[in-house]
Amino acid sequence: MSNTSNHNQRDDRGVSELVGVVLLFGIVIAGSAMIFVSGTAVTDDVRAEGRVDAASSALVEMDSSVQSLAQRRGNNQEAVSMGAVDPNKAEISDTGQIELEINGECSATMQLSALEYNDDGGSTIAYEGGAIWKDTDAGLVTQKAPELGFQDGALQLQVVQIEGSVEDDEMRIDYDRTESIDKTEEIQEALFEPSDPSSNCDRPESLSITVTSDDYYRGWADHLESEFGASNVNVDEDAQTVTVDSIDLDVEYDVIDLPGSAGSVVSTPSGEGIQMPVTSPLYAGVTPPGDVVEYSGTVTFLGSMNANLHEYTSEEETWDNETVVDDVTLWANKSVQLPLDGSVDVQVNDTEFYWDNRTKTVWNNTTVRKRVNGTPPLEVSFVLDESGSMQWNDKMGKARDATREFLSVMKDDQGHRVNVVGYDYCSQEVYSNWWDQWRCADVELDVNTYQEFTTNQSAADAALSELQVGGGTPIPQAIEHASDEFRADGNASNNQVLILLTDGKDEDGAPYPYETAQEEIPDDVTVYTIGVGDDVNANVLENVATTGDGEGEYIPVSDTDELDSVFSAIARNETTEVIHINESTNKTISVKKQRTVTRNVTIPLDEGSVRRDVNVSRYLSNPEDFEVGDTVWVNGTRTVAAGESVSLQTSVNRTIEYANGTVEVEPVLVSRLVELSASRDVTVNESVVLGEEHTRWENESVTTETTHNIVLRRPTTIEATYNSSHDLWSGENVNAYTGGVERGAYSNIVVEEGSTLQFTPESYECEANTTHDEQVEIGGTDHNLTTCTSYGSTPANLDHEVQIYTNGETLPSASAPSWQMSLESMLTLDGRQYYERQGGDLVASNLSSNQAIVVVESDDEAGRDNNNVVMLVELGESDETTGKHLVNVEVTAVSAQSGDADDDDD
Repeated sequence: MSNTSNHNQRDDRGVSELVGVVLLFGIVIAGSAMIFVSGTAVTDDVRAEGRVDAASSALVEMDSSVQSLAQRRGNNQEAVSMGAVDPNKAEISDTGQIELEINGECSATMQLSALEYNDDGGSTIAYEGGAIWKDTDAGLVTQKAPELGFQDGALQLQVVQIEGSVEDDEMRIDYDRTESIDKTEEIQEALFEPSDPSSNCDRPESLSITVTSDDYYRGWADHLESEFGASNVNVDEDAQTVTVDSIDLDVEYDVIDLPGSAGSVVSTPSGEGIQMPVTSPLYAGVTPPGDVVEYSGTVTFLGSMNANLHEYTSEEETWDNETVVDDVTLWANKSVQLPLDGSVDVQVNDTEFYWDNRTKTVWNNTTVRKRVNGTPPLEVSFVLDESGSMQWNDKMGKARDATREFLSVMKDDQGHRVNVVGYDYCSQEVYSNWWDQWRCADVELDVNTYQEFTTNQSAADAALSELQVGGGTPIPQAIEHASDEFRADGNASNNQVLILLTDGKDEDGAPYPYETAQEEIPDDVTVYTIGVGDDVNANVLENVATTGDGEGEYIPVSDTDELDSVFSAIARNETTEVIHINESTNKTISVKKQRTVTRNVTIPLDEGSVRRDVNVSRYLSNPEDFEVGDTVWVNGTRTVAAGESVSLQTSVNRTIEYANGTVEVEPVLVSRLVELSASRDVTVNESVVLGEEHTRWENESVTTETTHNIVLRRPTTIEATYNSSHDLWSGENVNAYTGGVERGAYSNIVVEEGSTLQFTPESYECEANTTHDEQVEIGGTDHNLTTCTSYGSTPANLDHEVQIYTNGETLPSASAPSWQMSLESMLTLDGRQYYERQGGDLVASNLSSNQAIVVVESDDEAGRDNNNVVMLVELGESDETTGKHLVNVEVTAVSAQSGDADDDDD
């Protein structure tokens, strides 16, 4: 039973395997067919997409050429390659139009045309009006947006109109400048200069745009929504039309048209003024609403001719100063001689000079170098550089001479020892005729002992001659070699010295010179390193000199001629010691001294001179009878009473004895008081010359009045009243000779609608003035021009009149003298704003509707009408103001033709 069952199962599996193979084979064949079909479809899609991209790139290049041609503003052309685009699938046709409308009154229409490429795959690339559209199964995509922008309330629009045909893959784009200008002007004329004169389209306030495009209106809709907002854009799918309806332009036209329509000249208490028009419908002049119109403007200073003849009186106080003799007391003084009996003793101080001997200790403190008994002999190793550079400037020769100079110090009988070591990197040298010097033929380490330690200085001298130059500078090996010489043949009881001379740097690299010196040089050896020239490693040589016993020194040598003195100094230092001497000796010296010897001398009074000063006075009671320089006698008798002291003055001789025995005698004046034994009468009669000290000043003032005629430029300021009061030009003087307000200076004003702009001039009295050298003639007489340097708040007594003039009105006829600025000159600051009639009258001219000339006339005290200030007022905008710049439309007309651009085109 079980065997039968198993057999049946094996037969079923065989059938299943066969069926499976057949099914698998069928699936493979079906799958291959599907892959082939789908792969072919994908390949076609890729190729189609490539053709569409190529067409898009060609249209982008064409747009770039169109923009370039338009910017050059000439009848030019450029070649455009269509690349892989099939020209049979490209055509140029009309596709729609753009209509603009201003203020709901004036409109203009521009045709839209497009160059379209229609691919077999159903995609389209189109260049329409300056935009590039891509239309596929997925929808319409903007490749390049239209040249339409709306910013700051203004429209910028460029429409490219293309005509012609595409016949091959090389195309020529021609820019027609004349047609472009004509079509642009046609659009501008339709928008801003319509045939209906009642329209007001030259000042646009609102704008509507309607775009009709057969296949691309959706792209225009997207772009207009991005510029104006989706809420302002309406799309009519059936009519394929996009509309932007009545967009407000952000502009206000504050037009002023003087003298009587929009703004008028009116009378005010201070003269004529300008009344602003009322434009807000609710404005009643009582409570203005928040949107009251404000007219901005300027007041420009054109000039002034405010100078008149003035008369003033000045007072000058002068002083008559006189010197007169004063009523003074005059004194006379006389020294009189009084002969007396007897004698008087006086003291005389004689002078003696003499020598005095004394002992002085003298110290001798000095430092000397000298050879001291017991100083050990020298043991010197000269380690000399034999590198090639040592032959330059005879450095080797001078090194030999310096070493020989050292050897001359080392006497043969003193036990000094010396050896000579040379080092380089050259084991064989040959003489080069080319280089005219010895050159190294075989480069390897070459450190030699030319003379072992010896007391025979002549042998060392001869060894120096064997040194040869060439090769490099192995400093570490030279140090090691010399150190071995000290250890092998040196005597540690000697004064051991190693002198290393080089003109270069170690070239071996390792071991380093300093480390080698630390390890190799014995501790009792004094190391001197000598670097010749600028090519040495000073730090290395300085460190090497610190090894050994540490008492060495690095000596840099810039000039090889210094080597003799350097080696001599080292020899002197090492063969002598510094001895300090400090000893004293006693010396006897002679010192000159001086002493005074006092002696008494008896003077007979009958031989002496006893004198007494006597003073008498005179009061000058009549000084008016005398003048400075007169002689006045003062006399009187004076009694010198007994017991009064009088002065004795006499001359005596004193002696000066010098140390050498010479004696000199010189007279000296001695004085002594002597008492009178009896009264004496003395008479004085002396003259006194009257001088400045006997005078006084007498001052008398005189006041003089002088009448002056001057030409004065009177200070004047202008105040403007609009809405409130304002000082024009910050209240500065418009009539200053220098400084003040300059011609052409302006003040900004903002006047509300319904308000009146009026001017209030004010002139002032001068507080201080300056008279200039400039002469002006009035009435045939020359006068100095005078200007105010300061003025206060006191107004001058002048009558002011403000007059406002617009186009066609006759200006004041007052003429200015030649030395003042004329009205004609004032009205030519910026152009010429007047013309002259045949009779000489001046008429305002060339003014805009919003401009007026303001003349301030001031009469002086004499009633002369020569004081004028002239200003130019400009408010709001003139009636010539337009808003054409708010809608800027340009048409660019081009044509497409087959073939390359002409060779002579720009």
